[in-house]
Amino acid sequence: MLSFPVQTIDNSSVVPHLLLLEADTPFVDILKQHTTSEDIKLYCIQYMRDETASFTYTRSVLRELDLGARKEIERLGGNKGLIAILDRLKLNGGSDEVI
Repeated sequence: MLSFPVQTIDNSSVVPHLLLLEADTPFVDILKQHTTSEDIKLYCIQYMRDETASFTYTRSVLRELDLGARKEIERLGGNKGLIAILDRLKLNGGSDEVI
């Protein structure tokens, strides 16, 4: 199973959250190599950051899920323990910068 940011790469300019990587894309070929090359790994990260905005989209989805969970906890009467867990998991800062 591919990670969420990777799943949003292929054709990401259309509707990223509905699309999965096609089996014949160059990016999948790179992933199949299980490379140890730093250059290839950095290229993939740059591609995901600059060409597909996968990291930006992933952060957006995580923020929406966090907000939804907090609203649901509040609706159910609150729970300090769950809020503390969400606080620890929450993305800090506004930067979408990766490497």
